[in-house]
Amino acid sequence: TKKKFKKKKKKIDLIHRRLLLKGKELTSEHRTLLLKIADRCPVHNTLESDHVRIKTSLNDDDNDDHENMVTLLATFQARSSELSPGFQVQRVLPYRKQRSVGSFIFLDHFGPLDFDPTNGPFLNVGPHPHIGLCTLTYLYKGKLLHRDSTGAQALIEPGGVNFMIAGKGVVHSERGKPGDLAQATDTLPNQCHGIQLWLALPASSQFIDPTFYSTRSIPMAKFPQCTLIIGTFNEYTQSDIPLLPQMGSLFLIDIDLTTKNITLPLQKIPQQPLIEIGIFVVSGSVRISFINNNKEHHQTTMNQGVTAVFNYSFHADDATNGFISFQSLEENTRIAFFGGTPLPEPRIMRWNFVAVDKADIDSAAQAWTNLDRSRFPPVVNEANDDSIPLP
Repeated sequence: TKKKFKKKKKKIDLIHRRLLLKGKELTSEHRTLLLKIADRCPVHNTLESDHVRIKTSLNDDDNDDHENMVTLLATFQARSSELSPGFQVQRVLPYRKQRSVGSFIFLDHFGPLDFDPTNGPFLNVGPHPHIGLCTLTYLYKGKLLHRDSTGAQALIEPGGVNFMIAGKGVVHSERGKPGDLAQATDTLPNQCHGIQLWLALPASSQFIDPTFYSTRSIPMAKFPQCTLIIGTFNEYTQSDIPLLPQMGSLFLIDIDLTTKNITLPLQKIPQQPLIEIGIFVVSGSVRISFINNNKEHHQTTMNQGVTAVFNYSFHADDATNGFISFQSLEENTRIAFFGGTPLPEPRIMRWNFVAVDKADIDSAAQAWTNLDRSRFPPVVNEANDDSIPLP
């Protein structure tokens, strides 16, 4: 007798559709409108209601067979969110149509905020947990004090980088109040401005032991307007923060266009023909364009709070680098330029927890609700009396 086996159906998580643009080059406003129209497709809405993500991108029809290809995935405006009482942030990632850029799955922009050094308002985030990710904090102005359950304590100042690997579970706080800062500095700030990003840990390393690094960003000598915060870009590497090899290629660069515009080479990465690129306008406004074989592609104008995300495909047989150009349109224009190898599998995010499997999210949520100190130890050198409950 023949046994009959039911074939297990595979669930579709993501559909990626590309629209090929014909004719004259479109403006960034036209491109944004096209993406919005595509997103209103009835089939699109039906699929999204069944938890299938639809990613739409635009391709120009002027790339020949030996050019690197640039694909616009999304442009969007950051939205406002309250991080602590009286302290608003701009939430950039995750965005509904763009959940990640390379390994980066979260980006908050806070400030610029001027305040009374004694009365605030201050950025003050009480103890809260994380799993399955790394947090990265970078300051343009001000000071913050980091403490966590590994015993790490570090003051971060402008140009500083705090990097925490949450792994199987960590609890931390970020303090900007005078009473906390006085433990680490004699000078209290009257400004606060910075960004915090999260990076997804590789699936095979989601539950490693937590650890913490504090260092300085690295000036890029050939490009004086640029500072490398993390990762590798061309010949520059942030060696003070060791990254797991499975995270692939990634980078985060602070670009200050106050004095001069800049064009950066995009070098081919061995064994990685495709990278995702994110550009967030921290302040001012900028015109960006990609350059291949002396031709400009995807010229886009962006104002403060706007993010653009691109796929950049390197041609397999072409050793020629492409370039990306940044032209400041206002004084004090500043850019967060980031990206890397796309995540090989989707991530589930609930509150501060990130994982490949929903069961791991549920387990962490239950442990925090129960205040299970074997899973989430208390922050060292804190009373832990203002811990943030699970929403």
